[in-house]
Amino acid sequence: MGWPSRPSGHPVAGHEQTGPTRLEHEPSASGSKQSADPPSTGARRYAALCRVSRRHHAQLCTRRSLIPLTGSALEPGLMLGDLPVFPLPELVFFPNTLLPLHVFEPRYLALVEEAMATDRRIGVAQLKAGWQDDYHGSPPIQSIMGVGEIVQNLAADGARRNILLRGVGRVRVIEENDSPHPFRIVNAEVIAERWETRDRESIGLQLLTLRQLFASAVAGTPGAEIQETEQLFRPDLDPSHLVDAISSAVPISGAQRQELLEEDRVLHRAEKLVEMLAELVRLPGAKHAAETPPPEDSST
Repeated sequence: MGWPSRPSGHPVAGHEQTGPTRLEHEPSASGSKQSADPPSTGARRYAALCRVSRRHHAQLCTRRSLIPLTGSALEPGLMLGDLPVFPLPELVFFPNTLLPLHVFEPRYLALVEEAMATDRRIGVAQLKAGWQDDYHGSPPIQSIMGVGEIVQNLAADGARRNILLRGVGRVRVIEENDSPHPFRIVNAEVIAERWETRDRESIGLQLLTLRQLFASAVAGTPGAEIQETEQLFRPDLDPSHLVDAISSAVPISGAQRQELLEEDRVLHRAEKLVEMLAELVRLPGAKHAAETPPPEDSST
């Protein structure tokens, strides 16, 4: 079976909102956006980017931003050919969440331009450990990643872009292709959510526990509004969307988020998240340890 070609679309539209999807909520105008480019000058700059990332995730822990998005998602089993990949350290992108990125490296500016000219889709993959040794080459990435649709594309200083991605699915990388572009491309398959017999009967208890643990886990996080969780946990929300939204927001490690992203059975994903949040609540210092940037490299 051949891989589908990427359809042509609309060119970048400068300062205008280019995506067809109306945004239900946007990142705080006063907050820092997640930097899309890891450092090329060593761990000192990377540590600074980690601090920006922590502030951004704290700002997402609000009643308004945490509500999972509704909208079209990728069909399970769909094959995506030549999907552009944006590899990032310690960042996992979940379906039905928003991810703002500040793009400034030339290769990733080219990626945004290509995505806007085709189907607006970008795969966001977490880099594996040791990525610093080959950052400007092709460092290894996780085989399960989130896919987002560009719903906002704004010009920033110089040639830089501020984009906003809406998560539309999780995919498994089948193979990486030789790329004619300065960025990497892969063939990938959309992963289906899995429900076993009686899972939907059992997940209610997990969601009730999540509600209690979530309030405790984010208590004291700067910018978090944990007093009003009724809308987030309202019964009409899809349980998988709720679990992914919480997984994206709470202060756990990149490795833990990756484990949650890779779990296709929704009940098991909820159970794992409950265990992670319970650990945060039992060990108050753990949620801060999960956010600690790596030590600086004295050689840079």
